[in-house]
Amino acid sequence: MSVLLTALALFAKLVAALLASAGALLLWAPTWLVARMQVLAAEAEATGSPGISLERGFYRHHRALGLFVVLGAIYILYFLVFAYSPPAVQALLLAGIADSISRAILEQLLQFLLFFGALLAYTVGILLAIRPSALKPLEQLVNRPVRIPGWQRLLSQVLYGRMIGAALLVLAVCLWWLA
Repeated sequence: MSVLLTALALFAKLVAALLASAGALLLWAPTWLVARMQVLAAEAEATGSPGISLERGFYRHHRALGLFVVLGAIYILYFLVFAYSPPAVQALLLAGIADSISRAILEQLLQFLLFFGALLAYTVGILLAIRPSALKPLEQLVNRPVRIPGWQRLLSQVLYGRMIGAALLVLAVCLWWLA
């Protein structure tokens, strides 16, 4: 138990040191942090920022990936049908809930989500193994760019930088003292 408390105290002191450094940076130069963010945003807009694309490798090995997804879904379905133990789930996940009705509802909800998640994974795995182009419209729908006007302008302003820096320093000192 003392090793755990020592590790927790060390972690708290590390967090306090990080908070103190961020607070000192905000006290010293509050505009530097935001100015660097603006440069990165301008670079991203200028270059088009293609981002990270995993599609090439994903579609190149679609049969193996689809097979692994199908096998994982079959394992989850097998577990739900043959090896699922409600008392074990209640003891492991739902032990802190005193109300028996809430515990029963959460247990049924967990079974429901596992079952339909496994069915969805099975369907996607079959499509991925047999015909990955069928997933392309869904992929394009999910990968559409999100543009929220006004947020970039709001995030590029320095609002109370020195006050936030001072508050972070006070918080860091309190955390260091408590740890």
